[in-house]
Amino acid sequence: GAQRIEPVCADDLAELVARLLQPGAVARSIIEVTGPETLTLEQYLRHWRAWLRVPAPRATWHVPAPLVALVAEAGERLGSGPLGRTMRAMLERGNVAQSGARERMPALLG
Repeated sequence: GAQRIEPVCADDLAELVARLLQPGAVARSIIEVTGPETLTLEQYLRHWRAWLRVPAPRATWHVPAPLVALVAEAGERLGSGPLGRTMRAMLERGNVAQSGARERMPALLG
């Protein structure tokens, strides 16, 4: 649950894409899209539970990395489910933008 992520709201992403399709928008640039804050996976899941009005869990279980690797490999071989090698790798390294990306977005987008 300590993996770091910067979730982006789908509506915000759609607005960004629409703005980038406008004449005179930034062209031929790589824009690191990032959410407004960095959360741990555990915090992110707690936010979702609160939004869905699902009570907070009484206890949180942290799954050992070797077990995650085993389940990810099984998911990869079965070809179904949300956890495979790609998702495992993303969780292990974290899914956050480079330093300063959040501050650069307004300058790039006007």
